[in-house]
Amino acid sequence: MILNAEEFIKLRKSSNPNDYNRAASEEASIDVWLDVLNNYPDMKKWVIHNKKIPIKILDKLSRDFDPEIRVDVARKRKIIDTPIFKRLAKDKDENVRYALMWNTKLNFKMFKMIDSSGSEWFRKIYNERLNVFSLK
Repeated sequence: MILNAEEFIKLRKSSNPNDYNRAASEEASIDVWLDVLNNYPDMKKWVIHNKKIPIKILDKLSRDFDPEIRVDVARKRKIIDTPIFKRLAKDKDENVRYALMWNTKLNFKMFKMIDSSGSEWFRKIYNERLNVFSLK
């Protein structure tokens, strides 16, 4: 278990693959994750990368001002069937919704909840994906 923010940073920045893997796979308390987010905002992406990140932390990150952070959250399988999914399905940034369209846990009903408005490029891909889901 990762015990504090400094340990997470050290593990993540280590050149030792074992340390790096610990940063990506070990649990930490909510307080540790909040400490990382509040004091090391450049590490948000790596917090999301952790396989045991609590849904409460993903919820916080899904509200981040940076669309790239929300894109990373949209790719997490564990957000399906949560309020996070519903929020990101209507995100103002089409790149966030695009990432959500490719979430591997997405089903047809949920796909249809994604806001399809946006650029011509986005609508075209949305309709192509919709057709693929319809054929399943």
